[in-house]
Amino acid sequence: MFRNLTVTCINGGADGAGAVAAIQTTMAQLPGSSGLLISTSRPANLPSSIGHARVYPFSYLQYSMFVIHCLHCFIETEFVLIVQEDGWALNGANWRPEWWTYDYVGAPCHAARVGDSFLDRYSWEGNPDAIQVMNGGFSLRSRRFLQAANNYGILYDFNQNQKKMLCEDLQLCLIMRPELEHHGLRFAPLECASTFAIEAFGPQTHAGIDTRTLFGHHTNYLKLRDGAVVDCKVPEPVVNSLFRENEKLELLRHYGYRIRFPGDTSWQMI
Repeated sequence: MFRNLTVTCINGGADGAGAVAAIQTTMAQLPGSSGLLISTSRPANLPSSIGHARVYPFSYLQYSMFVIHCLHCFIETEFVLIVQEDGWALNGANWRPEWWTYDYVGAPCHAARVGDSFLDRYSWEGNPDAIQVMNGGFSLRSRRFLQAANNYGILYDFNQNQKKMLCEDLQLCLIMRPELEHHGLRFAPLECASTFAIEAFGPQTHAGIDTRTLFGHHTNYLKLRDGAVVDCKVPEPVVNSLFRENEKLELLRHYGYRIRFPGDTSWQMI
């Protein structure tokens, strides 16, 4: 079913060993998919079922340029699913065939453009004409999308005042989007992206969403380790104080993950 899909992670600063569990877990949820780790060297824990491509070291900024202008050279399938150690598939049964009809699908972020203004703390409320960023850390992209910036001469834009605007997902979803859409590339609508994955809950976008219908997630304070262990970088009370974030922990528990909080000396079996 997923032979047209490569699950991949890119790490230009290390061997990528920390992302192996995310690739394996996601591949298991998507039977028939391929796996590929792109990193500076092959890690010792990489199984033979996951391919490896070596790249020269690059910085955080260069990561964005690599994804936009170089990643297509490493992907042979029709689609790629980008994962990271803090973003992976939760339930393959929640996959929706309609996602194949788009060139880019990612979780809605708290960042958007309203007119000529960039909103870094966008609340998804009161701006029906906002252009929303879809997170790139766990995202589905067509190979045509990977090739588009190069094929159509759409260049990475360094002339942005906000540092965050240099991130590849903001470049693609805000700066390059008009040109990409002009050439026929399709971004998933907000309501579709909201079921694909979760990054951070929003009162408007996720008010009625059942977390068990989500396909995946990307959460910068949760890291997947071997053996279904998830390291949570912040204390549980802090997570519980955020809008619906406790439900994310409960969702992981539902799927059999063990969560390790800062300072834990014993396991919490989930």
